[in-house]
Amino acid sequence: MSQDMINESITICKNMENPVKLSWENLNYTVDVKVTAKEVAASKVALSTKLEVIKNVSGYAMPGQALFIMGASGAGKTSLLNILSDRVNVRDGAKLSGKRTINDTMKCDDSNFGLVSGYVMQDDILYSHFTPREAL
Repeated sequence: MSQDMINESITICKNMENPVKLSWENLNYTVDVKVTAKEVAASKVALSTKLEVIKNVSGYAMPGQALFIMGASGAGKTSLLNILSDRVNVRDGAKLSGKRTINDTMKCDDSNFGLVSGYVMQDDILYSHFTPREAL
């Protein structure tokens, strides 16, 4: 990014009339894992197993501050971001519970998340010839 773009972003953030805080409490995300008959015979597990992807996760992101989500591979970092941006499928036995709010008052869902933030999923395709502005 050019220094001009960085300075423009800083000015916009400083002049925001309504800064946004994103909060989440006791998020839980459970999915059904289908197991084959061969796997059942080998490990003596049920044909369908529940997997807790996210378990009782709480936190917040303050306006104007960096937030880092760190963890080992498979720890659920991408799943957490997808849940916060309301981009998870809750079907086929998947269950999502917990509370997500904007400024501690407004329920955070897909209808209003995009009004206050932006999120590019891990697997989105970005063209290498695009500038950062064009990609966004």
